[in-house]
Amino acid sequence: MRHAFPPLDALRRGETLGVEYKRDLDAKNKREPVTDETIAESLMALGNADGGYLLLGVENTWKVLGIHPDRSTSPADFRSRVSRKFLNAPPLATHEYREDDWRVFAFYVEAAKQNPYQLQSGSLKIRKVLGGKQGPENIPFPLAGLPQWQAQRGVHYDFSSQLISDIPWGEHERFLNPMSLDLLQRRIADGKINNPNLRSVSGLEQQMDTLGLLGTVEGRKVLTHAALILFGSNEALRERIPAHAAQFQAFAPDGSLPYNLFSGQPGLEHLSLLLLATRIEELFRGIVPRRELMDGLFRIDIPAFGDDALREAVMNAFIHRDYTIPEPVIIQITPDQFTITNPGGFYRDVTPQNILFHEPCSRNQRLAQACADIGLMEKSGRGVDRIFWDQIRFLRPMPSYAGSTDDTVRLVLSGGEGSLKAIRWMLQYFSDMPDMGVRVVHGGLIHALMAEGEASRDTLIAALPGLGKEHGLRAITELINAGLITRIGHGRGQRLILSAQFQKDLGMPEAFVYQAGLDRENQQQMILRYVEAHGYITRQKAARLLRVPADDSVYKLLHSMVKNGLLAMTGTRATARYSLPKA
Repeated sequence: MRHAFPPLDALRRGETLGVEYKRDLDAKNKREPVTDETIAESLMALGNADGGYLLLGVENTWKVLGIHPDRSTSPADFRSRVSRKFLNAPPLATHEYREDDWRVFAFYVEAAKQNPYQLQSGSLKIRKVLGGKQGPENIPFPLAGLPQWQAQRGVHYDFSSQLISDIPWGEHERFLNPMSLDLLQRRIADGKINNPNLRSVSGLEQQMDTLGLLGTVEGRKVLTHAALILFGSNEALRERIPAHAAQFQAFAPDGSLPYNLFSGQPGLEHLSLLLLATRIEELFRGIVPRRELMDGLFRIDIPAFGDDALREAVMNAFIHRDYTIPEPVIIQITPDQFTITNPGGFYRDVTPQNILFHEPCSRNQRLAQACADIGLMEKSGRGVDRIFWDQIRFLRPMPSYAGSTDDTVRLVLSGGEGSLKAIRWMLQYFSDMPDMGVRVVHGGLIHALMAEGEASRDTLIAALPGLGKEHGLRAITELINAGLITRIGHGRGQRLILSAQFQKDLGMPEAFVYQAGLDRENQQQMILRYVEAHGYITRQKAARLLRVPADDSVYKLLHSMVKNGLLAMTGTRATARYSLPKA
């Protein structure tokens, strides 16, 4: 391959994830040049990261030593020899830097795409920054991280769709939990499913086919991992998918731990996801406190944590987790906070900043679709919308994914008691709005204004993580046209607040007086008292006094006071001073 190598000085600025230095001396025999195997191993590690450069003849102090004097081969011959060390040879380019008394060989390797590079010897490494003062290191490639590595390169690896070739359909009864299969039939009979095709097929085998939980190997139908996760027996899951596990902790107000349950043990007996999710939902109903408040004839059921949010959070944790990491999903509840953590970082390019508006993206697509079909989760794959909506409609802090890392996703839901009238308004106003996405955006913007009192357009849009500016401005305009939001001020200093009528409906009219400002007569009196005390006032000082933007509205107020003989103006408009008129 061809590659334009930069000047050597551009690469001699220290080792990075994409630049490695190597002395041309063999580690065992210091008199011999470094082996082709060692060079290939470094190139493999670079390529399995993001690709980059290997400089042979430079040590890690940046000092140029040059290649070994006995190395007589050309860079092209060297590249050919090194390439033969690979099972899947990467695209390589070579270059030679020369000075009077030294030569440096440079290699460039492209980043691996679908599968990691590996050597004929079996060596498999990747270059990583481990922290501390050591800098980047070439370490053994963690096979458990292969799905995430492929996902970052746009290659989808669906663990749940993998076929289990030694569990044919005829032997399924040995591996599936009959209680989970009975529960499936009850859900179908009771209409608690999202896929109507399940009602029109007869027999378990056809139902499994409809759910996409069977595959074919050498002409035989076999189970998938998704089938075992959803309906498997404890014994089969412990043997075949030991990472499928959960821990459930519920803390009392005094800090004691009355519930500390592990899947497959008393209190959380079954590992089958259908039975496990059903049992966790039962625990929530018994543990999560609820308030039933009456407001006239209107009854409001307010759980400490929203039912939809808890259900979707639990299902998302199992569906999006990395089943190659041997860690459980951990669920923790305190009187004020719900936390759920699953192994495996965010999938592909999902982040805490864009998760609300990112298109559905599941690490285990086969499992996700089957769970949606049998009604365990939101059928559209937009469960995160329901998580946010439950927090918004009960006027609680937005869901937080801030504690997530490269290896875990952590969701925190905070409790809290909002205004009864405000919650009532939320439930009534949005009850006829079927589009959950519109609910979340419109409700989220109103929720933010209720919490902050006032905000600029940009600040308000930023309250919903990932909301685009165009989308946010359109939603703000719609809320203004609906009479729910009012603009105060002009230009860059313009603020948004809840409208007077809306705040009156919420039982907080005094808030509007504070936010929208005093009426003109009161404003004039405040200005006159200030001038009497300080001798004069400027437009900037008047704006700060009245807590309004220093725009044309302040100038017009001061100008009207001059016109009416209340003030006298000296100076130009921009720098004018306003004082009491002389007698």
